[in-house]
Amino acid sequence: MDPIVILPGSFDPPTLGHLALARKALEIFPSLIVVCSLNPNKSGQWFTPNEAKGLWHSYDLPENLDVRTIDEFSASRPDPSRILMVRGLRSAADVEEEKRTMLYNHRFCGITRFLYIFNDEYVDVSSTKARTAARAGNAERLNRCVSPVVAAALLERAALHP
Repeated sequence: MDPIVILPGSFDPPTLGHLALARKALEIFPSLIVVCSLNPNKSGQWFTPNEAKGLWHSYDLPENLDVRTIDEFSASRPDPSRILMVRGLRSAADVEEEKRTMLYNHRFCGITRFLYIFNDEYVDVSSTKARTAARAGNAERLNRCVSPVVAAALLERAALHP
């Protein structure tokens, strides 16, 4: 059976680094499902999974990339034994967090297959850095992290998250 290849995350917001990671995964697999969810270890998310899904569509997405919310993905009742979870590493600093993510998904979701892709092209891009740039009103930094549509949404939300 073919694997169900997913790239899950809170994507709060989706960044150019996330898009690059998805594109790298699609060099290996014929299709990919991006799954927008909530991170139980983070509080104060700026965007809901549905909003994150919408923001993904501000990028030029490959035809074989499907973006869903966690509820939409779960409704299809995927067999955990078929799921292959793709995750990205920008540097060694990401390893411990990714280890916790892997253990959580194994323990609570029954996922046993993970693929980590090194993505050093966007080592200085993250959702946290994009939100920080939005709070500071740093348009130059935002443009290095996210699409113009996502930047506008971040600047709008920055007023709500001082």
